[in-house]
Amino acid sequence: MAAESAECSWCGRPARISLNTVGMLCDACWNSWMCDRTGRDPLPPPPPPERFVDPDGRPHVLAYRLTHGATGIDAELTEVDVEDGYIFRALADPHADPQRALDHVRESARREIGRQYLRRSPFTSEMTIADREVRGRIIWRSRDEMGVVVDGRQMTWNELGQAIQNEGWNFTITADEPVGLVNDYDPALMSESD
Repeated sequence: MAAESAECSWCGRPARISLNTVGMLCDACWNSWMCDRTGRDPLPPPPPPERFVDPDGRPHVLAYRLTHGATGIDAELTEVDVEDGYIFRALADPHADPQRALDHVRESARREIGRQYLRRSPFTSEMTIADREVRGRIIWRSRDEMGVVVDGRQMTWNELGQAIQNEGWNFTITADEPVGLVNDYDPALMSESD
């Protein structure tokens, strides 16, 4: 579900981060606040949005975010103008080169958007499994209903079930952390403060 827009308490730009003692902050003001309190180096501005094309020829424009998180540098690449489209995240060591986190999300996006898990059946034009694997993300479609995003498309659980219906087949469901860890990131940082 889309978040409501708010203004940064410091500069008035669109804000996405809520800090109890300060109010809403934009990414740049949040990063400045974090640098002041942790001694971390300032982060560069994120790169401009990037366009990726999926195997169906559909373009997907994704925007970057680069922020200091409590346990490291967070890089995010999110599809713009699409509610619950593609999202890719990476976490790097707090003092790592931020470019490594950006490269990680860019490569994840290139790989996943370039792969098709569902395709239109040539016989029925309905969605069907393209191979033997389907990857996606669980979302809230409304206050009362959960769904999934596969290949950048929102689906109900029923629609996903129809797409992968192969009576008698076995299946496996694996729940993965949605954040990729950059090579030198120490997972122990997730349970410590910086």
